[in-house]
Amino acid sequence: MNTPNKMPPHLTSINPHFLYLEPLIEEADDVMQSFMDRGYEPDIACTLTDMTLARYDEKGTK
Repeated sequence: MNTPNKMPPHLTSINPHFLYLEPLIEEADDVMQSFMDRGYEPDIACTLTDMTLARYDEKGTK
């Protein structure tokens, strides 16, 4: 039922705008998994992932 041709028109136009998030989500998953592999608790790994990606964003805007 959730195939693009059967979705309501107001939802099909939203999908392309979120395609740029897929690489970011994959990168965040890889970074968080790296922290967890090093023995950090999930909450700490999540915080460190946020900090790491924020620094990456700052470098990209300069």
